[in-house]
Amino acid sequence: MANPELGVKRRCLACQAAFYDLKRDPIVCVKCGTVFQVIPLPRSPPRRAPVNMARGESFVPAVAAEAETDDDATAGAEPLLDDEEDEKQDDAAAAV
Repeated sequence: MANPELGVKRRCLACQAAFYDLKRDPIVCVKCGTVFQVIPLPRSPPRRAPVNMARGESFVPAVAAEAETDDDATAGAEPLLDDEEDEKQDDAAAAV
């Protein structure tokens, strides 16, 4: 186990020598004298869990699912008919 007094273990980008930074600023390679510049790596946003379609899970948001089951929204609406049923009703209305 590394001694925490030594700082962080680094690797020189110029000569590939491994060394501890000894908590110094600026960090200098002990072998070649190159100044080590810490470059923060950009972080990508966390990934979402994949949707498992085999288990029947859907990608429908919960808000949309609640709107479909809301009785007040569908109380005054006429039910949707198939094309054949619609034609039968039109024929029956024309015959009267």
